[in-house]
Amino acid sequence: MKTSPLIVPLLGSIALLLAPAQGIEIAKLQNTTALNLVGAWNGGVVPTSADVMLWNNLYTTPGLATSLSQLGADLSVLGLKVTNVGGALNAANTMVGF
Repeated sequence: MKTSPLIVPLLGSIALLLAPAQGIEIAKLQNTTALNLVGAWNGGVVPTSADVMLWNNLYTTPGLATSLSQLGADLSVLGLKVTNVGGALNAANTMVGF
């Protein structure tokens, strides 16, 4: 029995469509906007269950309780990543925000 030349590319295309999508890291901006709103995130995109919330050098004053954002509403994300956060509080290891 001869296999149609269209079967292999078709099966490969189906396999690609079934593969899980990779999420991205979305950086938190320096503001007190609730985490479920687009204004809190770089690029104006709220992280989804496929994405990672990222606190990095865009966020420069993490140690002040008044600078922390509220959650705002239910939110599911793939993960949280805190790296290279700016500001003197981070350098002195006295940050209370995370």
